[in-house]
Amino acid sequence: MIDMATLQTRIVTGLRAHLQPLGVTAVIERDQDAPAPPYPFVGFKWIAITPEAGNLRRTRETVPSKDPRFPLDVQYTYVRNPVMTLSVTLFDTDGFRIHSLTQAAHDWVAIPELGGDWLQPTGAVIVEVTAITDRTVILDEQVERRQGFDVRLRVLDIVQVTVPTIERVRITGMDGVTREIEL
Repeated sequence: MIDMATLQTRIVTGLRAHLQPLGVTAVIERDQDAPAPPYPFVGFKWIAITPEAGNLRRTRETVPSKDPRFPLDVQYTYVRNPVMTLSVTLFDTDGFRIHSLTQAAHDWVAIPELGGDWLQPTGAVIVEVTAITDRTVILDEQVERRQGFDVRLRVLDIVQVTVPTIERVRITGMDGVTREIEL
Protein backbone atom coordinates (compact mmCIF):
# COMPACT_ATOMS: atom_id res chain seq x y z
CA MET A 1 0.00 0.00 0.00
CA ILE A 2 1.22 3.51 -0.77
CA ASP A 3 2.13 5.32 2.45
CA MET A 4 0.26 8.51 1.56
CA ALA A 5 0.53 10.02 5.04
CA THR A 6 4.33 9.82 5.09
CA LEU A 7 4.67 11.04 1.50
CA GLN A 8 2.30 13.96 2.01
CA THR A 9 3.91 14.98 5.32
CA ARG A 10 7.34 14.89 3.70
CA ILE A 11 6.18 17.10 0.79
CA VAL A 12 4.47 19.59 3.10
CA THR A 13 7.42 19.95 5.51
CA GLY A 14 10.00 20.25 2.73
CA LEU A 15 8.06 22.73 0.62
CA ARG A 16 7.07 24.81 3.66
CA ALA A 17 10.70 25.02 4.88
CA HIS A 18 11.78 26.12 1.40
CA LEU A 19 9.06 28.80 1.03
CA GLN A 20 8.67 30.20 4.57
CA PRO A 21 11.68 32.54 4.22
CA LEU A 22 9.83 34.08 1.24
CA GLY A 23 6.73 34.79 3.33
CA VAL A 24 4.55 31.76 2.54
CA THR A 25 2.32 31.19 5.57
CA ALA A 26 1.18 27.60 5.00
CA VAL A 27 1.21 24.55 2.73
CA ILE A 28 -2.24 22.93 2.90
CA GLU A 29 -4.33 20.32 1.17
CA ARG A 30 -6.94 22.01 -1.02
CA ASP A 31 -10.72 21.59 -0.84
CA GLN A 32 -10.93 21.50 2.94
CA ASP A 33 -13.93 22.59 4.95
CA ALA A 34 -11.89 25.17 6.86
CA PRO A 35 -10.97 28.83 6.45
CA ALA A 36 -8.03 29.53 4.17
CA PRO A 37 -4.79 30.65 5.84
CA PRO A 38 -3.47 34.19 5.32
CA TYR A 39 -1.94 34.98 1.92
CA PRO A 40 0.39 33.89 0.44
CA PHE A 41 -0.05 30.14 0.82
CA VAL A 42 0.33 26.91 -1.13
CA GLY A 43 -2.50 24.49 -1.80
CA PHE A 44 -2.02 21.01 -3.18
CA LYS A 45 -4.31 18.24 -4.36
CA TRP A 46 -3.72 14.67 -5.52
CA ILE A 47 -5.46 14.50 -8.89
CA ALA A 48 -4.52 11.13 -10.41
CA ILE A 49 -2.94 7.77 -9.71
CA THR A 50 -1.94 5.99 -12.90
CA PRO A 51 -1.32 2.26 -12.55
CA GLU A 52 1.97 0.92 -13.82
CA ALA A 53 1.69 -0.62 -17.27
CA GLY A 54 2.29 -4.35 -17.52
CA ASN A 55 1.98 -7.15 -15.03
CA LEU A 56 2.30 -7.03 -11.29
CA ARG A 57 5.55 -8.29 -9.87
CA ARG A 58 4.61 -11.05 -7.47
CA THR A 59 6.67 -13.10 -5.06
CA ARG A 60 5.51 -15.97 -2.89
CA GLU A 61 6.98 -17.25 0.34
CA THR A 62 5.93 -19.27 3.35
CA VAL A 63 5.54 -17.44 6.64
CA PRO A 64 4.66 -18.58 10.16
CA SER A 65 0.91 -19.10 10.49
CA LYS A 66 -1.17 -16.97 12.83
CA ASP A 67 -3.38 -20.01 13.37
CA PRO A 68 -1.76 -22.12 16.12
CA ARG A 69 -3.08 -25.32 14.50
CA PHE A 70 -0.82 -24.87 11.46
CA PRO A 71 2.89 -24.08 11.16
CA LEU A 72 2.88 -22.16 7.84
CA ASP A 73 0.83 -19.90 5.58
CA VAL A 74 1.63 -18.53 2.13
CA GLN A 75 2.34 -14.81 1.74
CA TYR A 76 2.08 -13.15 -1.67
CA THR A 77 3.84 -9.81 -2.13
CA TYR A 78 2.81 -7.60 -5.04
CA VAL A 79 5.10 -4.71 -6.00
CA ARG A 80 3.95 -1.90 -8.27
CA ASN A 81 5.27 1.54 -9.20
CA PRO A 82 2.28 3.73 -10.07
CA VAL A 83 2.66 7.37 -11.07
CA MET A 84 0.76 9.93 -9.00
CA THR A 85 0.00 13.48 -10.07
CA LEU A 86 0.11 16.26 -7.49
CA SER A 87 -1.36 19.64 -8.42
CA VAL A 88 0.42 22.53 -6.66
CA THR A 89 -1.15 26.00 -6.61
CA LEU A 90 0.13 29.20 -4.97
CA PHE A 91 -2.50 31.65 -3.72
CA ASP A 92 -1.87 35.38 -3.23
CA THR A 93 -3.42 38.80 -3.73
CA ASP A 94 -0.16 40.36 -4.93
CA GLY A 95 0.12 40.02 -8.70
CA PHE A 96 3.91 40.43 -8.70
CA ARG A 97 4.97 38.45 -5.65
CA ILE A 98 3.13 35.33 -6.81
CA HIS A 99 5.55 34.92 -9.73
CA SER A 100 8.63 34.59 -7.53
CA LEU A 101 6.83 32.34 -5.03
CA THR A 102 5.61 30.00 -7.75
CA GLN A 103 9.06 29.85 -9.32
CA ALA A 104 10.59 29.01 -5.93
CA ALA A 105 8.06 26.20 -5.38
CA HIS A 106 8.66 24.94 -8.93
CA ASP A 107 12.43 24.99 -8.31
CA TRP A 108 11.99 22.89 -5.16
CA VAL A 109 10.38 20.03 -7.10
CA ALA A 110 12.31 20.47 -10.36
CA ILE A 111 15.85 20.56 -8.95
CA PRO A 112 16.88 17.03 -7.91
CA GLU A 113 19.06 18.18 -4.99
CA LEU A 114 16.08 19.97 -3.40
CA GLY A 115 12.73 18.15 -3.53
CA GLY A 116 14.09 15.00 -5.15
CA ASP A 117 16.64 14.39 -2.41
CA TRP A 118 14.13 15.42 0.27
CA LEU A 119 11.61 12.79 -0.92
CA GLN A 120 14.22 10.03 -1.28
CA PRO A 121 13.44 8.40 2.13
CA THR A 122 9.82 7.82 1.00
CA GLY A 123 10.87 5.96 -2.15
CA ALA A 124 9.06 8.53 -4.32
CA VAL A 125 10.83 9.81 -7.43
CA ILE A 126 9.86 13.01 -9.24
CA VAL A 127 9.52 12.05 -12.91
CA GLU A 128 8.04 15.23 -14.40
CA VAL A 129 7.22 18.81 -13.46
CA THR A 130 4.89 20.70 -15.82
CA ALA A 131 5.18 24.35 -16.80
CA ILE A 132 3.79 27.05 -14.51
CA THR A 133 0.30 28.14 -15.58
CA ASP A 134 -2.04 30.92 -14.50
CA ARG A 135 -4.96 29.72 -12.36
CA THR A 136 -6.25 33.15 -11.25
CA VAL A 137 -9.93 33.51 -10.24
CA ILE A 138 -12.22 36.40 -9.35
CA LEU A 139 -13.87 36.02 -5.94
CA ASP A 140 -16.82 38.40 -5.54
CA GLU A 141 -15.03 41.75 -5.70
CA GLN A 142 -11.47 40.52 -5.21
CA VAL A 143 -8.99 38.92 -7.57
CA GLU A 144 -7.22 35.92 -6.08
CA ARG A 145 -3.95 35.38 -7.90
CA ARG A 146 -3.22 31.73 -8.49
CA GLN A 147 -0.36 30.11 -10.31
CA GLY A 148 0.54 26.49 -10.30
CA PHE A 149 1.98 23.39 -11.88
CA ASP A 150 1.64 19.63 -11.67
CA VAL A 151 4.21 17.16 -10.38
CA ARG A 152 4.27 13.51 -11.42
CA LEU A 153 5.83 11.17 -8.86
CA ARG A 154 6.60 7.47 -9.25
CA VAL A 155 5.93 5.78 -5.92
CA LEU A 156 6.40 2.35 -4.41
CA ASP A 157 3.22 0.37 -3.79
CA ILE A 158 3.61 -2.93 -1.92
CA VAL A 159 0.61 -5.10 -1.11
CA GLN A 160 1.00 -8.26 0.96
CA VAL A 161 -1.68 -10.93 1.16
CA THR A 162 -1.36 -13.89 3.51
CA VAL A 163 -3.37 -16.97 2.59
CA PRO A 164 -3.90 -19.82 5.03
CA THR A 165 -2.71 -23.16 3.77
CA ILE A 166 -4.53 -26.45 3.89
CA GLU A 167 -2.09 -28.76 5.60
CA ARG A 168 -4.41 -31.50 6.85
CA VAL A 169 -7.76 -32.75 5.65
CA ARG A 170 -10.30 -35.09 7.18
CA ILE A 171 -11.87 -37.50 4.75
CA THR A 172 -14.76 -39.79 5.53
CA GLY A 173 -14.69 -42.77 3.23
CA MET A 174 -17.52 -44.87 1.84
CA ASP A 175 -17.00 -47.22 4.76
CA GLY A 176 -17.86 -44.40 7.22
CA VAL A 177 -14.33 -44.24 8.63
CA THR A 178 -12.85 -40.74 8.97
CA ARG A 179 -9.14 -40.33 8.37
CA GLU A 180 -6.87 -37.29 8.71
CA ILE A 181 -4.37 -36.86 5.90
CA GLU A 182 -1.29 -34.60 6.04
CA LEU A 183 -0.69 -32.75 2.77
